[in-house]
Amino acid sequence: MLRPRAASSRRSAAGGRALALAGALVVSACTYSKAVNRLRFNLVNEVDEIALGRQLDASVVEAAGLCDHPGIDVYVTGIGARLAARGERPALPWIFRVTDDADVNAFALPGGHVYVTRGLLAHLSAESELAAALAHEIAHVNAYHGVNQYSRARVAQGGVGFFRVIDPGLRHVGGAVAGSAGLALLRRSREDELEADALGLRYLTAAGYEAAGIQRLLGHLATLARDRARAAEDPQQDPWLSTHPDPELRYQTITRKIAEADASGGERGEERLLARIDGMRYGPDPREGFVDARTFYHPRAGFEVTFPAAWEVAFDGRTVVAAYEPGARRIQVLGATEFEDPAQATTAFFNATELPHGPSVSGEVSGHPVLVTEFAAANDLLGRVAFIEYRGRVLLLAGFAAREVWEASLPAFQATLASFRDIADPAVLAVSPARLAVITLDRPTSPRELLGDAPPRGVRAQDLAWVNHAAIDERLPAGARVKVIVTQPPQAAAISGPQALTVDAPPP
Repeated sequence: MLRPRAASSRRSAAGGRALALAGALVVSACTYSKAVNRLRFNLVNEVDEIALGRQLDASVVEAAGLCDHPGIDVYVTGIGARLAARGERPALPWIFRVTDDADVNAFALPGGHVYVTRGLLAHLSAESELAAALAHEIAHVNAYHGVNQYSRARVAQGGVGFFRVIDPGLRHVGGAVAGSAGLALLRRSREDELEADALGLRYLTAAGYEAAGIQRLLGHLATLARDRARAAEDPQQDPWLSTHPDPELRYQTITRKIAEADASGGERGEERLLARIDGMRYGPDPREGFVDARTFYHPRAGFEVTFPAAWEVAFDGRTVVAAYEPGARRIQVLGATEFEDPAQATTAFFNATELPHGPSVSGEVSGHPVLVTEFAAANDLLGRVAFIEYRGRVLLLAGFAAREVWEASLPAFQATLASFRDIADPAVLAVSPARLAVITLDRPTSPRELLGDAPPRGVRAQDLAWVNHAAIDERLPAGARVKVIVTQPPQAAAISGPQALTVDAPPP
C-alpha cells in the first residue's frame, strides 16, 4: 500500500532524529580505550571510577585482610608501579596489595586497585611470573573491563549496587571476601581474558621482564586445573579458575604470540621472588581455627566444640563452621557475632530474620552464660539458636532439622552445645601456621620425600608438588632451589635423613 510522501518524510525525519539521539546517548556512554584502540561502553567517568575503586577496596581489605609478611607489600608495589608506568593510564592512583588469602588468585577493581593473594605468591617461582599476574590485572583496568561490565549491569539491573549486579555465587576474591563481605567481583569473559593477556605481555616486556613469565604463569594455572580435576577437586570452586577462564587456551594463545614476536631475553628474577616469599605463611592460619576429626578448635579465641559422630564438618577459614549429617536434613552452624551480650544478640537475630520463635531460656555451658531459643524456619525446618557469651564476645550456635526429625535431632544439638569448652591441650594452644622455606637440594629429591614423616597439619605431598611445579614423585635435581612447607623455620644447617637438604633459614 502506497503512503503519502509527506507523511513518510515526516516519519523518516522523526526516525532519523530518534536514531541520532540514540546514537548520541550511546557515544556519550562510551569511553575511548587507548589500550584496545576502541570505544568501550561506560557509564562511569574516571573520577567516579576512582571513587568506586576506593570504596570497594575498603570492603576487600576488611573482609580478606592484608598479608603481614615483612616487606611483601613494598615489593609488590614496586613491581606494579614499574608495570603501570608502561600502560595507557599511568596517572591513575594505582594501589597494589597482597591479601591474606590462602586461595590462588589475583584480581583488579576499577580505578587502579590491583590485588594478589599470598596463596598465589606461594605458587610462583620467579619475579617475572608475579609481574605477569600484575600486568594482566593492570590490563583489565586499562581496558575498562571492570567499569564496562559494571555499566552494562547497571543498565540491565536499574542501578543496583556494584557487587549485587554480578553473579553473586562467584568467588573472585576467595571465600573470605565473598563470604564475609558478600562480595562477588567480575567474571571475565574469554575475550577479556585474552585481551588482558596480550596487553599484559606488552607491559611485561616493556618493563624489561622476560615474556616467558606470563607463559609459565598460565602453564602453572593450567596444570593446577588439570590436577585438581583428576583429584576430584572441583576446579570451578577455585577463585582464579572461576574468574579467569580457559587457562589451557590462554596458555596456548600466549605461547603463539611469544613465538610470533620472537620475544626473548628480559629479567627472570627467580632469587628475588624466592627471597621475598621465604618464611611467608602458607595455607589457612590454624590459630584462627581448624577442624580435627569432628572437633573445631579456635586457638586464638581459646575454645573448642565437638560436633556429632559421623557428621561432616567444614570451616571456611575465617568466620563460619558448618556441620551436617550426610543424607539427612540436619545441620549445625557455629559463628561469631558483633555483640557482647547474649540478650542483645538474640533480639537482633530475630528482628533481622523475623522468624517465629518461642521464649528464650538462659543457662550456662562450661561456666559461660548462654541464651537458647527455639524457632521455625522456611522449608518446614525447625531449629534452635544458642548465643554464648565468651571472653567479651558472643558466639552463635544454631541447629536446624526437618520438622519430622526435629525431636530426634535435639540430643545432637544439646551434645554439641554441651561440648563447648576452653581448650585445655597446650599443644593445640601453641599451634603455629605453616610457612614456606626455600632450600637448596644436595641430592635429587621428590615432593613426596620433601614432605617428610611429620608434615604440618593439612599439608600434603600434592601441595609441595604444586608449589614446586613438579609431579609428586618427580625427582628435582641436586642444586635446585625448592620450597618446603614447615611449621617452624628450619635451622641454617643440613637436615639429617634421606634428603640431607641444605636450608636457608627464613626470618621468624
